[in-house]
Amino acid sequence: MAANLLLLYLLAAVASIAGAAEVNAVLAFKRALVTIPPEAAGFFATWHDGATSPCNFTGLACDSRGRVTAVSVRGQGVATDSVPFDKICASLPALTALALPENALAGDIAGVALCTNLHELTLSFNGFSGPVPNLSPLKNLRILNISSTSLAGPFPWKSLLSMRDLTVLAVGDNPFLDPTSTFPDEVTKLTNLTALYMSAANIGGAIPPSIGDLVNLVDLELADNNLVGAIPPEITKLTNLRGLQLYNNSLTGQLPAGFGNLKKLQYLDASMNNLTGSLFELRSLTQLVSLYLFFNGFTGHVPQEWGEFKELVAIFLYSNNLTGELPQSLGSWAQFSSIDVSTNALSGPIPPDMCKQGTLLKLLMRDNNFSGEIPATYASCKTLQRFRVSKNNLSGDVPEELWALPNLTLLDLAGNQFTGGIGDGVARAAALTELYLAGNGFTGVIPPSIGAVSNLEVIDVSSNELSGAIPTSIASCSKLRTAKFAGNKLSGVIP
Repeated sequence: MAANLLLLYLLAAVASIAGAAEVNAVLAFKRALVTIPPEAAGFFATWHDGATSPCNFTGLACDSRGRVTAVSVRGQGVATDSVPFDKICASLPALTALALPENALAGDIAGVALCTNLHELTLSFNGFSGPVPNLSPLKNLRILNISSTSLAGPFPWKSLLSMRDLTVLAVGDNPFLDPTSTFPDEVTKLTNLTALYMSAANIGGAIPPSIGDLVNLVDLELADNNLVGAIPPEITKLTNLRGLQLYNNSLTGQLPAGFGNLKKLQYLDASMNNLTGSLFELRSLTQLVSLYLFFNGFTGHVPQEWGEFKELVAIFLYSNNLTGELPQSLGSWAQFSSIDVSTNALSGPIPPDMCKQGTLLKLLMRDNNFSGEIPATYASCKTLQRFRVSKNNLSGDVPEELWALPNLTLLDLAGNQFTGGIGDGVARAAALTELYLAGNGFTGVIPPSIGAVSNLEVIDVSSNELSGAIPTSIASCSKLRTAKFAGNKLSGVIP
């Protein structure tokens, strides 16, 4: 009996000592903080020196033996010049998750390699600097997120080979990492990955065919790098993809055959590359929510199937070489917000129902060959902020209520064949800052109500058929910095 009691006493003593060590390790992190914002005070209120166990500290989790298994201090805005990773890792042997994102933490991260039982290491959106240490000891990692920091030097790509269970790798937005001349092969051996975020990480070379081995990927982000060559055909094996970000590289060639097999794809951004060919492969991506392909060399027609896409809310195709007509039912199904197809060679009428759900913010279609009238449906689009259709072949009278849209900041109708007058309803365009009407056939007078547009900064009505005097009320537009009236039949003096 006595021996049993002694054993229990010793076990309790050991547990007490271990608990005290864990309390001290956690409090060492708090003491290292030089800034705890007032809004974070409540979070740290339970982190007090008198505690015998850290298991009641906010942001911590413990196992059944009272050992700390997780430390999570997310988005509290706390700041320090040095995080005592070595003490945290040495004193918390059961720690499996260390998450400190979205703070103002600085210093090096060398000590994290001592946390050998980690399943998650998330240090993103901080000011950590210095080299990325050898992470090979962290062979149990499932999540590695060190994105958006100031870490520098070579990344230890080979250390990833020890992390066979890794599902999330996020090393993007680290502009001080040494550039690579080729895509790191080690990455494509991590076949359990569901998310790969390597944007803005100075990655060079071609996307390797072995990218197709990452068949579990849901999100692939390789934007803002120095990638060259074609998008490999093997990417079409990634049939679980929902997000694909390739923008701002130097990719060339066409979308590979079979790209339409990515039927779960919702978010595609391959803008700012040198891609060519048609958009034919995108006709079957019915789950698309947003599509960004601007600043490329795509040719041919916009797929008519897009008019039936029920999830699509944003399309940005400007600065390509696209021709033909847009689907007339485009944007009519979902809560469509934005379209920019400027600087192409598109023709035909403007699709009438892109504000059918009352959510359209931007309609940008300048520098094309669109014809016909502005659909009357847009006159009731109260959410519209930017309406830009300059340099087309549009004609007819402008729908009266279009002049009066309350949230419109920019109205650009220049370089068309519009007729009729400038609507008196412009007085109700409370948000309007820029009005471009040059190079049309507008007639009548400039309405005196223009003086009520208090936010107006630019007005250009040059090269029309306007007559009468420039209204004196325009002097009330105190923010006006540019006014152009030349090329009309106006009389009198400029107020």
